[in-house]
Amino acid sequence: MPRFYQITIAIAGVALIAIGTPARALQPSALQATIQAPIQASGDDPLFGLQAGSSVVASPTVQARLVSRNSVDLAAAINGTILEVGASDGDTVSEGAELVRFDCAVETAELKRAEAERTAARSQADITNRLGKLNGVAAGQIARHRADAAIASADVEIIHAELDKCVLKAPFGATVSEVFVDVFGFARIGDPLLRLIDETQMELEAIVPSSWLRWLDIGQTGMVTLDETGQTYPITVIRIGAEIDPVSRSVKVVAELTGPETRLRAGMSGFVKFTPDDG
Repeated sequence: MPRFYQITIAIAGVALIAIGTPARALQPSALQATIQAPIQASGDDPLFGLQAGSSVVASPTVQARLVSRNSVDLAAAINGTILEVGASDGDTVSEGAELVRFDCAVETAELKRAEAERTAARSQADITNRLGKLNGVAAGQIARHRADAAIASADVEIIHAELDKCVLKAPFGATVSEVFVDVFGFARIGDPLLRLIDETQMELEAIVPSSWLRWLDIGQTGMVTLDETGQTYPITVIRIGAEIDPVSRSVKVVAELTGPETRLRAGMSGFVKFTPDDG
C-alpha cells in the first residue's frame, strides 16, 4: 500500500478513538481532581528527603562539609631571608611554637647600638640631675637630658618589637595545613608563610533551602554521615546565616558535632539528615 494511504488511515484511526472516548472521561470534575492531586516522588530523593510514594518531606537531607572554627594564614611581618622553617604539612604544633625564623642580624646589631646609646643617655641624665641638686646646671638642661634618656629607651623598645617579628610563633595549638615558603627563601611583608587549622574545634556547614526555615531553627538536631569515615555523628544547629540568597533561595546553616571519637579533618563531607519537629 502506498505510504500516503497508510498515513491517512492512521490519522483516521486516531480520530475514531478520540470520538469513541466516553464523555465522562473529560468531565471537569475529573480534570480538577487530577490537577489537585499531590505530586509524589517516583523514587527516593537524597537531596530533599523525598521518599517514593510520599508527598511531604519526611527526612530532609543535604550535603555538608567540615570546617575549622579557628584557621589562619600566617603572613610575614618583615622583609627578610628565611633561616628556618620549624614545621611541615600535617605537623601538630602547640601554642607559642616557633614556626619560621628570619635572618635579623642587622636588627640585632641595631639593638646593641641602641642599648649603648641608652646607657650613655641615662648616665648623662644622672650626672645632670646630681649637678642640679648642687645648683650647678640649669633646670632646662636637666629636663633635656632626661628627655634624651627617655628617647633612647624608646628606641630600644622599637628594635625589640622588630626583633619579635623575626620569629613567627603559633598563635594557638593547631595542625599545619600547608607551608608556603622554603628555607633561604626571601619573604616580603604580607607574603603567606603557613596555614594553621585547629582540628579540635570543627563545625559542619550546609546550604539548605530557605523554605526549611519554617521548621529549622537553632537547637535543631540531626545526624551526619561522613564519606571519609563512614560513621554517623549526632549534630545540633548552632547558627543560621543572616541572609538568604535570593537567586538560589538558600541559606547557610552551621552545626556542631557531638563528641566524635575519631579524628576529623577539615574538608570532610557527607550528608546531613534533619528531623523536623512535629507540628
